[in-house]
Amino acid sequence: MEKNNEDTTKQITNRLSRIIGQLQAIKRMTEEKRECGEVLIQISAARSALDSAAKMILQNHINTCIQDAVEKNDESAINDLNKVLSKFLY
Repeated sequence: MEKNNEDTTKQITNRLSRIIGQLQAIKRMTEEKRECGEVLIQISAARSALDSAAKMILQNHINTCIQDAVEKNDESAINDLNKVLSKFLY
């Protein structure tokens, strides 16, 4: 994340820390041989949280870097965004 404000960085970092905690809990659940359905539900929750963090990062990128690139008529930034989106969206 090249450009952003400290609030955004803190929000994203906090969200990622919570996701790390979720993943550690899922690992413990697996080690404890908890019911598969429970583990899958927690994986789904972690995936959703990760998607939410990615959305925050993407919104920040568009609102800062891409907006700046458009103002400077920098087409390479748009091309780079398209490449990232094609990988991110599978």
